[in-house]
Amino acid sequence: MFNKFFLFLILLSSAAGIYVFEVRPRLRAYEYVCNMPVGEIELSKISQAVREGEFRLADIYCKVKVTVKNHKIESVEIVQNASNDLAKKAEKVVDGVIAAQSLKVECISGATGTSKVILKSIENALK
Repeated sequence: MFNKFFLFLILLSSAAGIYVFEVRPRLRAYEYVCNMPVGEIELSKISQAVREGEFRLADIYCKVKVTVKNHKIESVEIVQNASNDLAKKAEKVVDGVIAAQSLKVECISGATGTSKVILKSIENALK
């Protein structure tokens, strides 16, 4: 009886530790990313350039290369991003950025967090 109770306490403590040190920080980071504002870009100040930008928060990371010509975003290359399905789906947000010439575009449904990370990386490249 005592051994089963002791084993139960160990398992409960392990689960609580995993939640406190792994799950909760990731949930908070994801919530922050989904709600963070993405700023405006001033393409009128950038005539021609190839710039790199990145964004990192906890284990969320993206790196992009943005090409600007004649004050217009010509291309955005995703240099590094997560390799899961949602991250690949979110990469479509780049098409909206190029079409709108703005970061004020809709995030990809179902991949809001990763879309925001890509947008923030582009913003950082063009600062």
